[in-house]
Amino acid sequence: MRPQVGQLINNKYRLARLLGDGGMGSVFEAKHEVLGSSVALKFLHAELAKRQGLVQRFLQEARVSAKIQSQHVVRVSDVEQTPQGLPFIVMEFLNGKSLQA
Repeated sequence: MRPQVGQLINNKYRLARLLGDGGMGSVFEAKHEVLGSSVALKFLHAELAKRQGLVQRFLQEARVSAKIQSQHVVRVSDVEQTPQGLPFIVMEFLNGKSLQA
């Protein structure tokens, strides 16, 4: 099942809006239920999460990104998995225009 706006993820993050959807996953703005802060959650598409090699690649992306400390790169603060096994990366939410715009 794909994540949906309004859904509560891991009793912590409420999906506020879809920011982007691509071939490998979707990115949502989400609100932390306790802290009230905005974050970006990047989910691997459910059909791809069944392929172990792609899950490992997704987790490697999170590990590598978390090590980068630059004002030009979004900060990764966590990586989790939903109870249904869908992996996601928790990143800082940046307000502004997309690079495409």
